[in-house]
Amino acid sequence: MAHLVAHETHLPSPSKAYLPLLAKSCLHETMSLLLSFNPALQGRTEDGETALHIAARKGCLICLRQLINSGMDVDCENSKAWTALMVAARYGQVEAADELIRAGARLDVRGFHGWTALHVASRHGQMEVACSLVDAGANVNMVDNDHVKAMEACCRRKGWGMVSQICRHKLASTKSV
Repeated sequence: MAHLVAHETHLPSPSKAYLPLLAKSCLHETMSLLLSFNPALQGRTEDGETALHIAARKGCLICLRQLINSGMDVDCENSKAWTALMVAARYGQVEAADELIRAGARLDVRGFHGWTALHVASRHGQMEVACSLVDAGANVNMVDNDHVKAMEACCRRKGWGMVSQICRHKLASTKSV
């Protein structure tokens, strides 16, 4: 009988899909409550995204911090082998990218097509994120599977203007140090 009572009062383990859904809706308080039950942090959506990828895409800093503080791997990959940092770079979420960098996200991880977060930011015209990545030490000379450097990808996408802005930004930030 004691076993039955203990079993009835035990809270069920939350579904792996709950965290990604909460991140998608930016439901911070509910996420905080759910995280207190130590759910499986690597639960994924049907598209292979974790809650961290979704929070990065939406730029939800509170969700990002909660997930990172709960021990989620900041370099976990989605089904395209993209990290949350790459997702933040793709969608121009500079504050989310900065939060992930502060949490120790590796800058030069290669994902789909061998792209790094800097390749992703460059190919999608996300100059602010590209500048942030360069400031953090991203390797501008890494090549993707097509042997294209991130700065070359930047030229192809936005022309020399964006490369020029990134270089001026890097020059200005090194002078102020």
